[in-house]
Amino acid sequence: MGKPMPGIDLAVIDDEGNELPRGEEGEVAIRVKPIAHWVCLKAIAKPGENRRCFVGDWYKTRNRAVVDEDGYFWFVGRSDDVILSAGYRIGPFEVESALIEHPAVAESAVVSVPIRTGARLLRPSLYSPGTTGSDDLIKALQNHCKTRVTAPVQISAKD
Repeated sequence: MGKPMPGIDLAVIDDEGNELPRGEEGEVAIRVKPIAHWVCLKAIAKPGENRRCFVGDWYKTRNRAVVDEDGYFWFVGRSDDVILSAGYRIGPFEVESALIEHPAVAESAVVSVPIRTGARLLRPSLYSPGTTGSDDLIKALQNHCKTRVTAPVQISAKD
């Protein structure tokens, strides 16, 4: 995502509005207090509808990110696009990004599907021209994801 423009007070915060240390994932927020005339005119006009966007001095953008040691913001996903699976909060973007790094995957998309227990399961759809699906490939992709994604990802050969 890059660095904030000069004069913009941008941070990654937790749910209570506390700034997080660099390297920790949280929600991108813009400081709007004491007053920020240029931000959120629509949100300010409808405070009841947008109450959840404000915490303390911050307006939450609903984008999740990490700030690196050099002050660059790295997009993780949307906070309103999070799947709860096996007790983990997972952004589909995180899993898609991990899968696309594998040489057998040209494109990926991840959705959540309900399972019998009432829980949700991540189901990736992969496009891999010239690659034949196999149990070995499934294991390789799952092992690949284990090194890059904090939550368990189950990949199957079924549609």
